[in-house]
Amino acid sequence: MKYCQKCQMQIENNISKCPLCGESLLGTNDVFVDEYPQTHSLHKYRIAIKIIWFAALLVSGALLIINFMTSLQWLWILAGICSMWYLAISAVFAIRCARNIGLMILVQTMGISLLTFVIDFSFSFRRWSLNYVIPLLLSFSVLLLTVLILCKPLMLRDFIVYLFVIAALGLTPVLLLAFGLATVAWPSIVVGFLSAAVFVGMFLFASRKTKHEMKKRFHV
Repeated sequence: MKYCQKCQMQIENNISKCPLCGESLLGTNDVFVDEYPQTHSLHKYRIAIKIIWFAALLVSGALLIINFMTSLQWLWILAGICSMWYLAISAVFAIRCARNIGLMILVQTMGISLLTFVIDFSFSFRRWSLNYVIPLLLSFSVLLLTVLILCKPLMLRDFIVYLFVIAALGLTPVLLLAFGLATVAWPSIVVGFLSAAVFVGMFLFASRKTKHEMKKRFHV
């Protein structure tokens, strides 16, 4: 009897690759066999997509409120809102097409951040990209990765990589603030706090199996 770590399924046939995902199978002596994957996985994806749309709407509303409260130019607001919705649409498309969602989110975040910085730099460099758009974009990316971790089964290696990506996303605006590139503190602090909270929370609320595997990997 074989076992697929990615699908978390036991397979009775004597084959070397998982018929669902194509990953290599491991040998096991367990007697219990699941013939098909759990049916609630598609429901999880639907919930994840709804959360992504809601998060994009929430962040867009927050940007509009910030603009009215600070009386800043509309250019950075439009850039931020377009960036959020572009990233949300890309994430939903990746979920439905079963692609590498985490890598796509990271690449899209870096590309949109660079684009907003170039736009800001081309228009007298008022630092709205570094002060507001990039930190809020990183916050949205942290939320997307968190939803991905919660709703999609991940191998331990991918789980650890995603956690460190979240930590890096939260650390980036803090470094911009520390080196004086960003001049408004609260957006960078919000991103750093959100990233740290997710990082610690994932360790605290991880399953017993995940904690056991991490202790074995890191010899804790």
